[in-house]
Amino acid sequence: MAQPEVPVASEEMASLADEMGLLYEVSSALDALPPETQKIQFWISVGMLPNTQTVNHHVHGTLGAVSVNLFDLAAHDTVTLPGEARQTELTKKRSIIVLPSPELPDLCLKPNSFTSWLFSSMSGSVGVSFDANAVADDQLAKAVKDFSKFYMLKSPIIEGAIEHSLSVSEASSQEAAIRAVFTAPVIQRLLGFQRFSLAVTRGMMIVWRGTGYKEPQERAALLEDALAIREILIDAVTTSNPGKIIPAWQGGGIEEQAWQLAGARQYGLTAAGLGFLAGLLSGGLGLGLILAAIGNFLGMRLGRFRGPRMTVKPQNNAIPESRSTVAVRLGFAWVAGFMGFWIGLALGFVPVFLILSWFRPGGFQPVGLVETLITALPLIPLLFGLVGLFYGFKLGKRVPLYETDNQYHHASQKESG
Repeated sequence: MAQPEVPVASEEMASLADEMGLLYEVSSALDALPPETQKIQFWISVGMLPNTQTVNHHVHGTLGAVSVNLFDLAAHDTVTLPGEARQTELTKKRSIIVLPSPELPDLCLKPNSFTSWLFSSMSGSVGVSFDANAVADDQLAKAVKDFSKFYMLKSPIIEGAIEHSLSVSEASSQEAAIRAVFTAPVIQRLLGFQRFSLAVTRGMMIVWRGTGYKEPQERAALLEDALAIREILIDAVTTSNPGKIIPAWQGGGIEEQAWQLAGARQYGLTAAGLGFLAGLLSGGLGLGLILAAIGNFLGMRLGRFRGPRMTVKPQNNAIPESRSTVAVRLGFAWVAGFMGFWIGLALGFVPVFLILSWFRPGGFQPVGLVETLITALPLIPLLFGLVGLFYGFKLGKRVPLYETDNQYHHASQKESG
């Protein structure tokens, strides 16, 4: 972890704070922030885990009866790289604002980047979607369309439901609460601000813009915008005349997105494996990696629309699995199938090496039909791999899940009285 920076007092920042009637401190302890921010889950939920127990250039006080905290935060993401057991820290530096917003549901609103746009276009995971065609006013409809293009709106619970098929019912309830805030007029007003990021968690709103520490004048403008954005969102839920709810576009509901993403991952994983195998056998490792990437892209695009829609028939009065449980089970099945494919592929090379050893130099020389059969030897590992894929998929579907076991437990209790 990098050494913490030693802040230097800023006379300009102190002057700006004084003009706004706020206090300025060069450095403050984390526990000087509101109590709701003291738990680590607060920072994890907004993707900014503090590197130290202090914040720098802390401007705080009350503006218009609203408690304000503006400060520099050195934070990091901890991620596990593919194929590695160790964790890597990705350090961030941001100037952020924390404002109380107990009226708002938990949510996360961030500008779309090229990476997030590419992933969402491949997988169908777009968070809370809005159908602009359901908005009668043309200008408001255009604002909704632009908002969906520029921003992604979700929450940790919604993200978990889409990406891991967890707590779909809870995520649907939170989605409804978020839609009650983001009506068409609210969306139109939000588009008037410079691109910003916003998160609400534990009744606190966190606002920032981009990365890096901001200059004093930028901080003052950001604070003004953050207070205006907070007022717009809170007015949306406290007004006696709320705006009309905008529904999700067709296929853009949380459960539909979870199924699309599950299909995209399944097809993408399978296509990547087959592409790598085809490239490896025909042109070596380099071509295998290229075809794996192409196969993953095409497979995800296909799987998004062609993914499995599995239904489970109840047996012996047992309660059928929910669709979210089925999606998780399918995820286990495809991972097990992928592992089975490579295990079968590796085992398939054993008979190939044995057969080739019979025709070593000076030994038996193949002719005619035998020579033709030898040219088809690469098909043996592929056949073994497909068999491994089939049996791995079957075994993966049988992985016991807590929800399923719990349902059967309650069913048996009900039958026994």
